[in-house]
Amino acid sequence: MSHNPDDYMKDSAGRLVPRANVKPEDLLKDELVKKLFERARAIRELVRQFREDADSDIQAFLDLLAESMEPRKAVRRAI
Repeated sequence: MSHNPDDYMKDSAGRLVPRANVKPEDLLKDELVKKLFERARAIRELVRQFREDADSDIQAFLDLLAESMEPRKAVRRAI
């Protein structure tokens, strides 16, 4: 006899429990948590990409600023 893994859920102790034995409200809670977790995962990726882009943009700005300051330093030293 083969068992379909979709017919079971893990309980808080990690044991497999037949879905038929799980309370309907617990099934709804599980569905909600999984949905929210997937949304959070997508948001986490967006934030990661934003931070990477922002770091790159800030570094480019600082490099540009440093380049524009170099001639002023050279002029001041010559005086």
